[in-house]
Amino acid sequence: MLCGRLIGTRLIPRDVRWELWLPAIAYGGSAPLYALVFLSPSPWIAIQPTICAVQGIATGAGGCITSACDFRIGADNARIGYGEVKFGINLMWNAVPICVHLVGPARAKQMIMTGKLFDATTLERWGFLDQVVPLNQLEAAAGAMAEAYAALPPISVQMIKRSINNVAGALDRAVKHMDADQWLLSSLSEDYKEAVGAFFDKRQPTFKGN
Repeated sequence: MLCGRLIGTRLIPRDVRWELWLPAIAYGGSAPLYALVFLSPSPWIAIQPTICAVQGIATGAGGCITSACDFRIGADNARIGYGEVKFGINLMWNAVPICVHLVGPARAKQMIMTGKLFDATTLERWGFLDQVVPLNQLEAAAGAMAEAYAALPPISVQMIKRSINNVAGALDRAVKHMDADQWLLSSLSEDYKEAVGAFFDKRQPTFKGN
């Protein structure tokens, strides 16, 4: 059982049958980078069930790793999104198909194309979060879920997870290879330079589509 708690920009491990954990950072965060962000699909492909408990803001790689987990519990102060577009680049980390699986095409476009942060109540209603609890109950809720899955026969649970992921993600490879290509193209654009410059200048960017 893999279980972690995403506190703002950091994924902190719990002591509930831990075998692996992947810390994460988000744009603008101050947490050190302990694992390559390209490993963000790892919770999706890990054979064990993965649980992420989120409090505060999770964006960029933090949002992507949250998406890739099998189950997501949010504190009532959680806000989650994909902020890459605000930097003039595409969403990477193989997160596009996973987001579509979670919330459907229209809401995935809303989340990814706007770069906004969405509150926990909205994300639970959309199906992105499985459960929302008060902040002081987050640890207990995540622990209870982890213990429930850890008590099940592991081989059967792992086979079920793999089968469901293979059905849900049968077409994912159609777009995953485009992550790097799109990033290379967008990072050469004038809009990318404008987005980065506006970020450091603390002003609103003006995009021209070139």
